[in-house]
Amino acid sequence: MQVATATGNSVEIDYDPANSLQTALDANGNPTTYEYDTRGNVVRVVDALGHQTQMKYDDDNNLLQVTNANNLVTKYEYDEFGNLKSRTEEYCGCPTVVPGVTYYTYDKYGNMTTLVTPTGASMTMDYDRFGNLLAMKDGLGNVIQSFTYDAVGQVETETDSTGTTTYQYDDFGNVVTTIDADGGVTTSEYYADGKLKRMVEDMGTPGDTSDDEVSTFEYDKLGREKFADYGNGIWVKYDYEGAGGDWTKLEAPTIGKMERKLTVDGKLAGWVTPDGDTPTFKYDIAGRLFRETDASGNDVTEYGYDAAGRLTSVKDLRTGATTTKKYDAGGRVIEEVNALKLFTRYNYNTRTGRLDSTESGKYLTNTAGHIVTDAQGKPVVDTTVELRAYRYQYNGLQTTVIDPLGRKTTSVSDDYYLPKEIIYQLRDGSKFTQKTEYLYANNLQEAKDYPTRIIDIGGNDRVFGYDAQGRLKTATDLASNTYTYDYDDDGLAKITSPTGETLQYQYDALGNLEKVTFGNNTFKQMSYRPGDNRLETVTLPSGETIEYDYYESGQVKTQTTKNNGVVTDTVSYTYTTEGAVKTMTDSTATTTYRYDSNNRLEGMDSANGSSISYTYDSVGRTKTVTEKGSANATAYTTEYDYDVFGNLNWIKDPVGGITTMKYDVVNRLKERTLPNGVKTVYEYDDLDRTKSIVHTNAIGQVLTSVTYEREGIGEPSKITCEDGSYVKLKYDTALRVEKESYYNASGTLLKETTYTYDASGKRQAQSTSGGNRTFNYTDGYQLDTVTETGETENYDYDTDGRLTLINRDGKTLDLDHDAYDRLTIVENETTGQTTQYTYDGAGNRVKAVSGSTERRFLVAPAMGGGLESTDLITDAAGNLISNYIYAGGSSPLMRIGADGKPVYYLTDAMGTVIGLADGQGASAGKFLYDAFGNILSQVGDNNSAAGGDFRFQGQWLESESGLYHFRARDYDPATGLFLSRDRVDIIETQPESFNPYQFVYNNPYIYSDPTGMFTLVELNSTQNFQDILQTIRYEVQQQAREYIIDKAKEVINDAAISALRAVMPIDVNSVFNFFKANNLLEAGNEWAGSASKHVNNRFENDQNFLDNIYIEVPVDPKSGKPSGNGANIRDFSVFRLFPERAFDLGGNPNHPRPDYIIRPDAPRNTSERSWLIGDIKLAVTTMINSYFERKNQQEQWQAIAQHAANYGYRFAGFFTLWSGTSAENEKVRKEAFKDGIVVVILSLREKRGFRSPL
Repeated sequence: MQVATATGNSVEIDYDPANSLQTALDANGNPTTYEYDTRGNVVRVVDALGHQTQMKYDDDNNLLQVTNANNLVTKYEYDEFGNLKSRTEEYCGCPTVVPGVTYYTYDKYGNMTTLVTPTGASMTMDYDRFGNLLAMKDGLGNVIQSFTYDAVGQVETETDSTGTTTYQYDDFGNVVTTIDADGGVTTSEYYADGKLKRMVEDMGTPGDTSDDEVSTFEYDKLGREKFADYGNGIWVKYDYEGAGGDWTKLEAPTIGKMERKLTVDGKLAGWVTPDGDTPTFKYDIAGRLFRETDASGNDVTEYGYDAAGRLTSVKDLRTGATTTKKYDAGGRVIEEVNALKLFTRYNYNTRTGRLDSTESGKYLTNTAGHIVTDAQGKPVVDTTVELRAYRYQYNGLQTTVIDPLGRKTTSVSDDYYLPKEIIYQLRDGSKFTQKTEYLYANNLQEAKDYPTRIIDIGGNDRVFGYDAQGRLKTATDLASNTYTYDYDDDGLAKITSPTGETLQYQYDALGNLEKVTFGNNTFKQMSYRPGDNRLETVTLPSGETIEYDYYESGQVKTQTTKNNGVVTDTVSYTYTTEGAVKTMTDSTATTTYRYDSNNRLEGMDSANGSSISYTYDSVGRTKTVTEKGSANATAYTTEYDYDVFGNLNWIKDPVGGITTMKYDVVNRLKERTLPNGVKTVYEYDDLDRTKSIVHTNAIGQVLTSVTYEREGIGEPSKITCEDGSYVKLKYDTALRVEKESYYNASGTLLKETTYTYDASGKRQAQSTSGGNRTFNYTDGYQLDTVTETGETENYDYDTDGRLTLINRDGKTLDLDHDAYDRLTIVENETTGQTTQYTYDGAGNRVKAVSGSTERRFLVAPAMGGGLESTDLITDAAGNLISNYIYAGGSSPLMRIGADGKPVYYLTDAMGTVIGLADGQGASAGKFLYDAFGNILSQVGDNNSAAGGDFRFQGQWLESESGLYHFRARDYDPATGLFLSRDRVDIIETQPESFNPYQFVYNNPYIYSDPTGMFTLVELNSTQNFQDILQTIRYEVQQQAREYIIDKAKEVINDAAISALRAVMPIDVNSVFNFFKANNLLEAGNEWAGSASKHVNNRFENDQNFLDNIYIEVPVDPKSGKPSGNGANIRDFSVFRLFPERAFDLGGNPNHPRPDYIIRPDAPRNTSERSWLIGDIKLAVTTMINSYFERKNQQEQWQAIAQHAANYGYRFAGFFTLWSGTSAENEKVRKEAFKDGIVVVILSLREKRGFRSPL
């Protein structure tokens, strides 16, 4: 018998009644065979590859046991009423193995009353006599969520950690009044068919309608929403094709026009985005994603599957790069091989099914690039590449990872799977511990987002307090100095430092930030366009303005700076159809950006003829960088080669020199050899902190070196140089540099400096044997004077908070900045010399003019993907002054002068240049600095033609002014302060960031700020240990999500599946395989009693696209750009702990982390758009309260919205346990449209009296 599918393809089904067999052939002819018992229960399933899954049942047809193709058993028990009583974790079924068991109890009506996990953690549910859920509590008695009901069983109140929401109904059961947790009232009107007609949100005093927000809704004849007007210029229009329920065209002022193309069976076939991009998706006859096509119609990605339908290959059709996968009988990935033939093998415990170990290496290849096989056809391992193995141990609530060096990292969680402790055990047996305490006891209350105390491995702690609404109220720095946060109805209203400085916020009617008042009572204002709510004007305290105009797609078209109404600067942009910047026109002329077929940056061409070009290898790593100072200038090309793990293997510089690197088995750089024979050897402790760096010449003589002794979290207590001289360091309780004492090799004290600070981090005094400097400030952290015996230094700021005057040491500098706080003029009144700086539209310093001398800077992303960095300096005619070569970091490895001679930078652990080596390997310079970058002594090269060079923390030191250029801002080492305010908002959980001028929290020995915008911890030379820490943290969260009820799969209804299929090209089963593993799906589910009565394989064994799901990705809430890759769900599921493959934590650790992003590749590769981004929440009301009302997770929403708008297809998806009312769902959509995105809300449970949101 043949059954036709919606696509017109057929599935053939054969019956063998005599043997109770049924065989289904898919569209490709692959068979799946089902064997039934005499009662019609499926007892055996055999897939097309012969893998068998067997089931056993009791006399009541309850499923008792499932044995999968790996011979792992899951067992079920039932009570006398058929309710599921217990379920084991997968195990071998052996009597010697005791599996974890989840237990369930029920009341006499079949409602689940208790759930106990294998750890002993429990959850209880209370019901009224009608079976309505009254309360969900954890085992400690904490109420997670509670409800009250009216006389007819409709939800009257709903209470969770965000507060209580109250509902009132009309005679037809429609919710007509909602009173939120803060007392806000929303009234709703309905059409006769029960569809929402009008929603009124009372934004002020009850009874006063002047500030009410009114939304109206219209529907077509089929009941589909066709128009919604949310007021304040926010509206959306939907169009549909045929009778389908999914819109195919959408128009909104904040989005523009977009079109969604669907296949006949509802799968996503393609987009027409607001910016003109037209990606399409093709499916094979079995309905699986087969190919992706770009806007030009070129096929770009192809997917392959085995006979069982499992994804076996992903091929980039543009480069030929192919990744392959192999599976065991039960569908677990046992091997992955990438395009470079790097393999990762996964070994599982046959008794428990858990991952035992992973092993990574490289297969041997022939000259054609194909894997070499032995006589038995097995691939041959390349023995020149050292294998890297990780092992895993499990002990109750402890999970231990043993890395290739033998170091152990153990995660300890509590009964509710909250990560409480991380233990680092080193090879010598010593241990370091990090601990976290939480406000809530379980993940359903998102406890991980509410830490109350964090204790680092040095014993330093931060303490956090929250108000009744769950908003951060107080936060301490490491010295227990307290910062306070106050809120009004619109959100965060004021931050107060320990010494009384404030920062205040005000918002407009739509909740947009409208005004920021600084500590000196000056303020910055923002206004927004009424039609699309996009930022229109920023007015600085001085009255200077920055105005923005946009294309219909929402991309910035122009940004114009005006002073007293006179235009002072304009930047305009055009874009490619993929949404990347095509041209940027600014005061320096037009820069054109080129992209390859993979949408990677291929090059930048400036109007003056300077250019930079990139090529990439098959897996997207930078292969060459070519730079030219002018159209007719010499091209300088640098070549890069990598090992199979992604580490730089060698660099060939433009003058033909080759630099080589060697790494250990955890990818730490161990040795680097320069073309001049200079060798650098790196040593680390077992926490990956640098112990020593030794630079020697070709005959082994030490040119320069540093050796570190560390304490606490790794702050150095002593640093010894190559000549035996050393500095001893002390820190205050806030971990700020307190004293530095310099000694010669014989131990004689040469110089000692002591620093003191107030509770807010302002330097109060700097004392040496030569005298004491006292620092005095005006309001807003602005330095006023520094006094010393008989001398006074003076500092002035303009209205916009930028330093305009430095008067000290007999020298006066007059400074000027532009509207973006970029230093534009430095005038030395003493010498009469003036330097003027020019910036391009991207904020890069591209020109400096001093008298008749002009320097031009070619600035581009380092190696094509790093921070914007200087590649070339030329004169006005394009003649080379210096060419800078990078080796993966934000600071250069070397420079080449106009004479073609190379100079190499020799650095310490913080990237500070402590020495220079010339082309012959001789010392060309040595430098000694104090803690804050002041040069105490120097010998040798100063690169005078370039006007400066890279020095402290690898940043540019301008020779004339003595100021460091940290990209976004400039820094004065004499005061330890930036010249202008930090443009990045305060990091609330690191409240010391409140001081807008301070440099790296007053501790440059452990922190750096390469962008000039946020502080990074730079203790570790590699991310290896931090990666292990993050991965275990994710694994613990995974454990907390594993105890789901199988019946949850059945309530994922067709509407939910349709909603996801219409926004993503991948099989939604993979997505649900992830989301079903979130414990919110289990909590409070009354349906568990019949969980195992049916075999539902809708989501079983479908892990094809787990590689597309990334979790906990750090995302900039301002731009939406990922600053790291988070954890891939495949790694998350099986603990894969290879930093170079799993995830990159090199981004801003203070950025919000949405629960998931689903996209074609790693999040930081923004050349490809994300398909979906979002969070998992307890209820729609939880979303509203945390994102929009209480706003304690406002930055999380902003990160999601900005990423969807700028790096996705404008879709965000939210999974909730409990549904919302029609009005509540529309509130979420309204907020989404304000921010220019579309939301999909998928709720697993509909509350009594609520209409389904789907």
